[in-house]
Amino acid sequence: MLELQKGKAAIGTTKRGIGPTYASKALRIGLRMGDLQDWSKFLEKYTTFIKELSYLYRIDNFDTKKELDELRILSERIRKDKMIIDSIEYMSGAISGGKRIIAEGANATMLDMDFGTYPYITSSSTTVGGVCTGLGVPPKAIETTIGIMKAYTTRVGGGPFPTELLDEIGARLQKVGFEFGATTGRPRRCGWLDLNVVKFSNKLNGLTSINMTKLDVLTGVKKIKVATNYSLDGRTLNG
Repeated sequence: MLELQKGKAAIGTTKRGIGPTYASKALRIGLRMGDLQDWSKFLEKYTTFIKELSYLYRIDNFDTKKELDELRILSERIRKDKMIIDSIEYMSGAISGGKRIIAEGANATMLDMDFGTYPYITSSSTTVGGVCTGLGVPPKAIETTIGIMKAYTTRVGGGPFPTELLDEIGARLQKVGFEFGATTGRPRRCGWLDLNVVKFSNKLNGLTSINMTKLDVLTGVKKIKVATNYSLDGRTLNG
């Protein structure tokens, strides 16, 4: 709804509700998984939440009965299978017990809520800091940070893209690399590798190593270009 209201100013979100979910969390009106453990209390919070939602987003035709029917089933399953635990205690126990923990990022650095190309970002921390805020893992427990990058640059939705290729090479990268959004299937914008972004990501995440992928997608491209700096108003900006 919010994305549609922006018209030409839309940033190209997935329209799957991630943004409003994080907004509700920041506004302190959101529902949490733990609320489902007590159905009567959940109903009270849900009613308040829908009222707030209706006021904020001008939604007055929401099918609450359908959603509550689905949530009741989930609530019963969660309680029966004991699917909710104290994640802080669980992770702390795993770390102190010498377990190996691997956390995988879902989005690129430039989509980070705080350090990305705002406002063309996602709604969460996509940098290594997300390991701490998302899992409850203390910073000192992070031993290795591996940066995963492509041999070229891609982006879904709107936002700045200095090396974007709007020619046959860009179309080729998209087709050969099968560059389509994981959530919506939308075609990704493709362009030359931007080392400015790579260096920025390294500074921010403190990478211990980098894993370059999809180098084979460039096979057959006669001349490969790489961005090393930006130019603004006649000035060269080093990355």
